[in-house]
Amino acid sequence: MVRNRLKEVIYFKQRIKYLQKNLERTILGRCLNTFLVDCKLSHFFLYSLRHSNIDIQLTIGIPFVTVSARTGHITPSTTSDIYAYVLK
Repeated sequence: MVRNRLKEVIYFKQRIKYLQKNLERTILGRCLNTFLVDCKLSHFFLYSLRHSNIDIQLTIGIPFVTVSARTGHITPSTTSDIYAYVLK
């Protein structure tokens, strides 16, 4: 159980690094950067919108199981472990 959880966390962290690196190079990433510069807003990673979306879903009361399925987490416990701070 612990070994599977560790593999899941490692995979998740590797996936985040990959997505952050590659999303910024996409057309959408470049459009976002242009928009931020034009509006004189601080730079942020496109991937951070994913976290904002998950935070919003959990804040308005959408169940962890539903949010977990939408985000592609392997188990609902992944979602609850990462986003437990939302409930505090």
